[in-house]
Amino acid sequence: MSGNNPAAVLAPSAPITAADLVLNLLLGRGGPLSVHALCRAGRLFGIRDGTIRVALTRLQRQGKIASTGRAHYAFAPGASALSRRLEDWSRHFERPRAWNHRWIGIHDTGVPRSDKVVWRHHVLAMSLRGFATLAPRLHVRPDNLAGGVEGMRTTLLDLGLAPQAIVFGIESLDEPRHARACRLWDRGELLRGYRSQRASLAKHARALPRLPLDEAARDSLLIGRAAIARFMRDPMLPPELAPVAAREELVAAIRDYQRAARRIWRAWLDANAP
Repeated sequence: MSGNNPAAVLAPSAPITAADLVLNLLLGRGGPLSVHALCRAGRLFGIRDGTIRVALTRLQRQGKIASTGRAHYAFAPGASALSRRLEDWSRHFERPRAWNHRWIGIHDTGVPRSDKVVWRHHVLAMSLRGFATLAPRLHVRPDNLAGGVEGMRTTLLDLGLAPQAIVFGIESLDEPRHARACRLWDRGELLRGYRSQRASLAKHARALPRLPLDEAARDSLLIGRAAIARFMRDPMLPPELAPVAAREELVAAIRDYQRAARRIWRAWLDANAP
């Protein structure tokens, strides 16, 4: 894709679902939205009105949203935890703690590769928590996240880690292996990635005011989601291994972009009110 299009860098790999759209818009609005507005928003993404209505019914059945009367919906009173999770994406890993040079390991010799679905989920879970391969069937990451080994084990299993895998703490590695483990992540590549994504967000943010309102609304949501999805795959390494200042600058840029996107969506919703 063209290097002049920041959306080419950040476009999500999967289309937004009707349920995701409803939850994102309710969160951004901070209050009830009409079925009419939600259906019109769905059309921006090629989602049919009937699909939006089915999503509303399912989300209501799941206790995530509630009808507020007159064909309007909002987050359900008991769904505050859900809205907080959607809102505070930057705490996905919780705040990293000081690294004591200990590691968390995963040994997965007992995980069969014959079940492709299980294996794919297993590998994805390790990727989402920043593990890298130190030796055959041995994967490691720094033990620098809140919750330590126990918290990581629980999270990995929730993400789809195969139950046959062994998750354990590594008190120390010998010097050659410790040095090799520290080189598993490319600091320069991480820095370039942070800077590239930040530059793409800034470029797209500058372009938003010049776009038609429909296009600006659609693009701002897609680009913002893509930026968050990419950030949530960050390994969240300690300062000894990663350019933490550049990572925090990216977080600030994503938050700025979110604020701009919400202003656009408020304007779009006001302009499309019945």
